Amino acid sequence: MRKEIAALEAERLRLSEAVMAGEAGALEEDERLEKRLVALSRTIVRSGREQKKTLEEAGWELRETAGGKRIWERPDTGRLYPQTVAYWLVVREAKEGGGG
Repeated sequence: MRKEIAALEAERLRLSEAVMAGEAGALEEDERLEKRLVALSRTIVRSGREQKKTLEEAGWELRETAGGKRIWERPDTGRLYPQTVAYWLVVREAKEGGGG
């Protein structure tokens, strides 16, 4: 998803001169790209909130390192993981019938 966002942003940048020059179709294409970017951004935010909720329900605790990085503490081992990895572990264990 992030690669698609980068590609869309690059395409909008490429189109910017044509939009500013008022070239036919350029503004419409730019608006189409912008709508897709907004939709993808909302999906990423929603996905992050859903992951956070799942982790909290499984007993994981959000921690912050001295450098300000946010990480998740696994309840049974105390090990620390980035959110996407922690979420993957919770989902995998739930599928295997493991638990949190």
